[in-house]
Amino acid sequence: MNIFHWAFIGSGKLAHIVAKELLPSGRHKIAAVYTRLWEKCQAFAEETRAFPACTPEEAIIRPEVDGVYIVTTHNSHYEYAKLALSLGKPVLCEKPVTTDARQAEELIALAQQKGIYFAEGMWTWFSPIANQVKAWMDEGLYGEIEDVRVSYLVHVINYAPRLADPLLAGGALLDSGIYHLPVPPVWQSRVRAMQGHTEGRHRLEGKCDDELCRRAESDRQYFHGRSPGLGMAADYRQQGENRFARLPLRQRGQPETEGRKAPPV
Repeated sequence: MNIFHWAFIGSGKLAHIVAKELLPSGRHKIAAVYTRLWEKCQAFAEETRAFPACTPEEAIIRPEVDGVYIVTTHNSHYEYAKLALSLGKPVLCEKPVTTDARQAEELIALAQQKGIYFAEGMWTWFSPIANQVKAWMDEGLYGEIEDVRVSYLVHVINYAPRLADPLLAGGALLDSGIYHLPVPPVWQSRVRAMQGHTEGRHRLEGKCDDELCRRAESDRQYFHGRSPGLGMAADYRQQGENRFARLPLRQRGQPETEGRKAPPV
């Protein structure tokens, strides 16, 4: 069995979650790790049997490393991704890969120039249910869909200070409020007109302050116990008729459309 050897840049909560998913498969090994805090780097290295590197370069250039996983705060993604690509290593970088389009375009151009794989860790692109809906659309089972509106709610207050810190590239569009945005483009080929719209809402004292928040809270209650971590609700108009679908994006199975299993007939 071929084993893929990773260099982890970052050793925080998400790095631990990913390591626990990867290592039991027997197909992945964390060969090296770098993080700015040496004590955390050593602790993660001991836990995963990785080499603790003193610099990111030392972790990336180790000869056994096949690819680099960047799982640091968002404001440093560009720096580490550019370094890894410049050193000739494939990169999987947590979302967002950068904090602006110019940096992203530069990294993509660098990867293309060197012929190196470069990807953003946006799992929503690969959601089995979102792609199943796209397959039904491509088969014409939904007819012509005229527009789509998506609502999404995630409670991030008190989750981690960085989520609301602009200096660390926190905020709705760069952090936990972004997961639903890739889904409509997945469907784009079958939607006649689509308008993207995202708003952030805070729930204070357990109350929703407007219709958007109340609708999103209703969706959250629907998904509670069904989909670990994320559900998304979508309104769409099909040939003048309004319809509604709830998609548990992290749950294997079928979407529900107006209380029935999709596609509608």
